[in-house]
Amino acid sequence: MPEEDVRICSRLLTEFNAMIEFVGFHFHLPGYSAADRGRTVCELMVLVSELGERGLRTRILNMGGGIPVPYVQPEAFETFMELHHGDAIEYRGGKPTGYYPYGVHQSLETWIDKFMRHFLGPGLRVADWLRKSEITLAVEPGRSALDQVAISLFRVGLVKDQGTYSTLFLNGSSFSA
Repeated sequence: MPEEDVRICSRLLTEFNAMIEFVGFHFHLPGYSAADRGRTVCELMVLVSELGERGLRTRILNMGGGIPVPYVQPEAFETFMELHHGDAIEYRGGKPTGYYPYGVHQSLETWIDKFMRHFLGPGLRVADWLRKSEITLAVEPGRSALDQVAISLFRVGLVKDQGTYSTLFLNGSSFSA
């Protein structure tokens, strides 16, 4: 939502606060950049302050987009990318959007620490601001909730030979190709 639209919504929320309860913000970012999420929190600080001045207290920041999951060893993924870079392209709506980071280098602990220590201003980091503002950070873990939990096996329904590579179609997966 563009920032101006958020401001329009805040005015409407203030006007209709007896009918709608404002609890906070949700943001969803692709990839695993802790710095990108930190910059988003920095942008939201301004909106949280503006809403507070209108009597709308932010209690929750809901962070979507997942947290790092190493599906394969980082070195193995780097080798794969060097040999078959086109096969790892992520698609949305039939269009390539970029490379999904199957082999991340950061541990979950390192990633969270980096995000929570992201610098927001003089003497202020994400963790400090959340604590000071009494805002709960809700994290949508995405696939990372199942990291190291199980293995999925699917029957190969069709192999489509495309010359220099093949596409496998699996029976039973929402990501079938």
